[in-house]
Amino acid sequence: MVMARFATADEMGTFALVSNYGSIPARVLFLPLEEASRAVFSKTAAAATADKSSISSKDARIQINNARSVLITLGKLQFLLGLFLIVFGTLYAPILAALVRHNDVAVSQALAVYCAYLPFMGFNGFLEAFVHSVATKSQLIFINIWMAVFTVVYMLAAIEALYRFKLGSAGIIGANMLNMALRIIYCKIYISKWFANFSFREMLPHPAVVGMCASAGVISIAMRTALSHLPSTTFQLSMLALGGGLGVAALASIWIYEQSLIHSVRALRAGTLHTKTD
Repeated sequence: MVMARFATADEMGTFALVSNYGSIPARVLFLPLEEASRAVFSKTAAAATADKSSISSKDARIQINNARSVLITLGKLQFLLGLFLIVFGTLYAPILAALVRHNDVAVSQALAVYCAYLPFMGFNGFLEAFVHSVATKSQLIFINIWMAVFTVVYMLAAIEALYRFKLGSAGIIGANMLNMALRIIYCKIYISKWFANFSFREMLPHPAVVGMCASAGVISIAMRTALSHLPSTTFQLSMLALGGGLGVAALASIWIYEQSLIHSVRALRAGTLHTKTD
């Protein structure tokens, strides 16, 4: 509705192109995991039908601990995705888009912003899935009111981005990012209250992985400056080759330092992710 009223045909076309193709990796990687998580969350909701503070059965504790493990697993995956998209997506996707679409600036800018937006969308997806699975009917009414408020905030931000600041499709994506951020904050507050002992710090990747991605970003920025004198096509191909090498190094760091996460992801996909309970 906002785009139909305030965006030009070119801006709508750019947004459609970026959103359709930019979200393919996220759908392929995370949709199966989110579907598997919903099964765990539904069991958690059943276990929580009784007063959560008085749950004493072993099965109920197992379901709640399993839901906690799924949240941590998906959260760490989203953090890793965010690292990759912010470092490699925002820096290299515009270069690839410029190479394929002959330096289309609008698409390159929108794609860079969309790469930063995807982690927000992923986080919101599984956090809202949990909240809506365990919330009571009265809580759901209150939650939906807040979601409606966040939607209004998004619409106002999108109108400002398009009409006042002339940010085009990148502005629409930025407004979506704000909407997802507000939803994530709300879900984080709800989940922190729902679990007796839950820390979102457990979702953070290994420091060595974070360091590798940060180093890749610094090297990429430095090399972009150093290679800027090259002809356009040569520069683009050189940067993409560099990004490929750095990407392999970052993936290797994940393989070395995140074996527990890899095991949890495999178990979640297979529907066998379980947590021991005393």
